[in-house]
Amino acid sequence: MIKVRRHKTRGYWEVDVILKMPDGTEQRRRRKAAVATKREAEAFGTLLEREMLLPKPAERKVAPTLGEFKQEFLEQWSVENKPSAIVAKKAILRRELIPRFGDVPMDMIDKGAVEKMKAELLGRKLSKKTANNVVTVLSSMMNRAVEAGHLDHAPKLKLFKIDEESVDCLSPQEERALLRAAKVYRGGQWFSMVHFALNTGLRFGELAELRWGDIDLKNRWVRVSRQWYRDRVQSTKGRRTRDIDLAPSVVAVLEPERLQVATDAISQHGPLVFHQENGGRRIHRRADCAIKRMCTLAGIREISWHVCRHTFGSKLADTGAPMMVIRDLMGHQDIKTTARYLHRRKPTRSAIDHMDEVANGDQPGATVLEFGTQVGTV
Repeated sequence: MIKVRRHKTRGYWEVDVILKMPDGTEQRRRRKAAVATKREAEAFGTLLEREMLLPKPAERKVAPTLGEFKQEFLEQWSVENKPSAIVAKKAILRRELIPRFGDVPMDMIDKGAVEKMKAELLGRKLSKKTANNVVTVLSSMMNRAVEAGHLDHAPKLKLFKIDEESVDCLSPQEERALLRAAKVYRGGQWFSMVHFALNTGLRFGELAELRWGDIDLKNRWVRVSRQWYRDRVQSTKGRRTRDIDLAPSVVAVLEPERLQVATDAISQHGPLVFHQENGGRRIHRRADCAIKRMCTLAGIREISWHVCRHTFGSKLADTGAPMMVIRDLMGHQDIKTTARYLHRRKPTRSAIDHMDEVANGDQPGATVLEFGTQVGTV
């Protein structure tokens, strides 16, 4: 219904439109019509009525800033990830993302802004891998915001292509020199741990939490299910429990130490296998200093404990172990990580050298090998 009348005192035309909506509600609008005649005021009322009947445009979604969404993201992330992963994400947010995008609405963070950030990260001499870690966290936040209904879509962010990383490991000569040094450094108290690391590939956190209840010397295997990280016991990286066979030399090194532990104390909560003189846990920082001093004593380059792990994986690859076996023993989640060790192999060189030896009569009746596979005898 449209009503048109002149204002009693001021004389202008006033339009009053009352509508009953399909849902039963009533809407009313009063407007001053800046026109001269009643007919023009009625026409204005008709236009006003039509405007009221038009569907209302959807309200524009207000996106949170990255800083506002941070806590919600971390709460969701913590349900699915280990504390160590949460610590890493918080560091990236604190150092890189919040200072840059903390006050920016998330729907305003586009590919151009991310590419500019990537260029600045490289300009600060950070590696492409580090830059990719930052972009990955940002991408995860954007995707989570879409799932939570804060954004309509998330931009697809590109990562840098990373050149294949070489695996740093000890040569056989360096390994023997390190073991000789470990036997004499501080009375040999680090020898069993260094020897075990080189022959099982455990990460330092796994070594620090290893207990006698995890080791079966009689059947020669160790179960790796926990690690010590940031002052707490956690599941292993990737949350995978793995069993590793022990070489006879490893058993021989551990047996004398095992005899010093009371049988009733053997459990997953019993004494640590590798510990300080007072039985306390070995701390990563001090252990890192110790292995570097052993390297100096051995006359080799300084390494970290993780190089012992790489050395174990490389030895497996060099002996021809299948990729899946190496992956399981190392506890890798991604087979691409395992493939780095296989690139160290020189199967063609071994095959060619072997063929040359047979051709020259050095090994009559020897088995000819091609890429580590038996194919026949000469």
